[in-house]
Amino acid sequence: MKAFIASRKGLLIYKPQASGWRLEKAFFDGVKVSYVNYDSYAKNVWVGMAHGHWGPKIHVSKNKGKTFEEVSTPKFSGDADGKNSVRDIWAIAADKLGRVYVGTDPAELFYSDDLGKTWTLCEGLHKIHGKDKWFGGGADGTCLHSILIHPENPDHILIGISVAGVLESKDRGRTWAYRNKGMSAEFLPDPESEIGQDPHLIERALSNPDVIWQQNHCGIFKSEDQAQNWKDLSKSKGLATAFGWAIVVDEKDEKIAYTVPALSDETRVPWKKKLIVQKTINGGKTWTVLSSGLPQKNCYDIVYRHAFSGSGSHLLFGTTTGNIFFSKNKGKKWQQIKDSLPPIYSVKLID
Repeated sequence: MKAFIASRKGLLIYKPQASGWRLEKAFFDGVKVSYVNYDSYAKNVWVGMAHGHWGPKIHVSKNKGKTFEEVSTPKFSGDADGKNSVRDIWAIAADKLGRVYVGTDPAELFYSDDLGKTWTLCEGLHKIHGKDKWFGGGADGTCLHSILIHPENPDHILIGISVAGVLESKDRGRTWAYRNKGMSAEFLPDPESEIGQDPHLIERALSNPDVIWQQNHCGIFKSEDQAQNWKDLSKSKGLATAFGWAIVVDEKDEKIAYTVPALSDETRVPWKKKLIVQKTINGGKTWTVLSSGLPQKNCYDIVYRHAFSGSGSHLLFGTTTGNIFFSKNKGKKWQQIKDSLPPIYSVKLID
């Protein structure tokens, strides 16, 4: 097992040893690495970064992090003046046929059928109705941060956009439809609006691909019909708070999910200045707070949407204050394995 850590100052790869976690390699020193993900089909590790001078970059490792090679970066046609340029890489995912998708800021979807040598803009999403109603959330611009490709049907894709909502394609990205029924955006004049919902992250249950979990700006939601309808779980018994960015779903049980919450939209600090993980084992009906081994006093650690990862019974997350916490028993007990790192944007546990 390895832990890939995408940080404000590069990509760090840690490996557990008998004496603790050891830094195996570091790449891209000083560069903001925004995102890291693993293609379980081709066994490739993908990273997206936002170089302060050269702009966004994408690199891929075909040997689980021993080496990386740069590929091309998605671009809009006719972008000679840079006024309509890609600013950052927010998501990378691949299907079982070898196509790789990239979500960007501004919120667009690109795909490549040649491992990143060339990229094509998904015109159907680019020209979708209602795009004039999209707007930025915590960032200045819109971002496409979640790409869920059905493991058995690569034609079926779900994406999450802040701020627009969840969208679905049934034809491998040619056409799209909004899938926000059941969500409620309390910051909108019409909270149930079809356009303008703010999913912070959507995650598919691998044990049942019909089940989609969502950490939203306005709560926690779940769908059991591939995002056709959403159920609000925000008032479930045991939840300390429903605000946050990250959510992880157990690989073998669709009813088990975890969040690392923050107090509220207004303050964006940990709940009661305590770092906690919230866990449900019954599909969101009830939740339990997990805190053993986590700081419970004067804590300011926040976990970004991609900075929480699970693999089997193992869980790992990184924080804005450069701390990494690990659990080998599904959150019962946590161990701080690293500190004093740069702010952490994304993590991935890879066996």
